[in-house]
Amino acid sequence: MKESLQNLTAFILDFGLKKPNKAISFTAIVEYNLNDNITSINANVQIVTSDNLATIYIISDLASNDLPDMFDAKEERITYVPMKWLVIKQPTGYISIEPKEAV
Repeated sequence: MKESLQNLTAFILDFGLKKPNKAISFTAIVEYNLNDNITSINANVQIVTSDNLATIYIISDLASNDLPDMFDAKEERITYVPMKWLVIKQPTGYISIEPKEAV
C-alpha cells in the first residue's frame, strides 16, 4: 500500500531514525492491542528498507510466540500519528510503536 509506505517514511524522517550507515534501529514501547488484550513491551525495532522491501521487525526477550513480530509495510495498513507513534492495523486490533531512542 502506497499510503502505508508514505506513513512509514514520515515516521522514520520525523524521528530521525535513519542513521548515516542507513541502519534503522531504535528502542520503543510496543503496545499490542489484539483480541481485546493489551500487552506492552520494551523492544528493539529494526526497519529494513530498499526499493523492493520495507519490513519492520520487533525484537524482544519479552515477546511472546503469540504476538506478531514481523510486518511487511507493503502488505499492512500502517498509519502514523505525527511525533507520537506508528500504528500497524491488524484484523483483530492494532500494534503501536512509540520510539524512545535510536540505537
